[in-house]
Amino acid sequence: MPPGTMPSVTYTERSKKGSCMSKLQEYIQRYERIHTGQDAVLDRNGRVMGQQSNYFFPGEKGLSFFVKDLEDIIKKKNRAISVLDYGCGLAVHTYKKEKFLNNLTSPSYFRGKLQCYYLYDPCVPHYNQKPTKGSQFDVVLCTDVLEHIPKESIDEVLQEINEYTKPDGEILLSISTIPAIKHFADGTNLHVTVEGKEWWDQKLKENLSKPPYKVKI
Repeated sequence: MPPGTMPSVTYTERSKKGSCMSKLQEYIQRYERIHTGQDAVLDRNGRVMGQQSNYFFPGEKGLSFFVKDLEDIIKKKNRAISVLDYGCGLAVHTYKKEKFLNNLTSPSYFRGKLQCYYLYDPCVPHYNQKPTKGSQFDVVLCTDVLEHIPKESIDEVLQEINEYTKPDGEILLSISTIPAIKHFADGTNLHVTVEGKEWWDQKLKENLSKPPYKVKI
């Protein structure tokens, strides 16, 4: 090996050298590397799909699933509500006009109807700050996130979502039960927990104080 060069090291080898890194922390770092353009995303045939995180995790699909449900909850409570978007991706709907929002951004569409819309994603540097400990929200929105969490950390994440939800609040979830078409640079599927509806229903029952307002599985 020429002087001054470094040996090639896979992500798994790098992570093993981090003595106290949990599996969840490992995957947070892996997704952060995609968001920051350090790692590419591969298709199912191992071909590079790109390194533009705004293409892979724009974050608008989750909100599009539940716009009607948010409007129903606002109507039911008859006041402006607080929302936590847990695993928001890049949340492009906050600055980009979307067809599902009548060609408006989300702040414009929900103007006067939200006390706050907190964006949290541990894998996106701009949004990686958790809400203050003890904070609770009328609605916690978590869409296409849980399947990206290692199985041994599902309980932990669901319990955190539960803690962020007010006693009279609501949880909106969408969960994929099939492998993703996208893969990490080492070939690992981006959906690291692939389980059926019954498995997820049991996990939700074990970790949430009450059934979610709506679940799309």
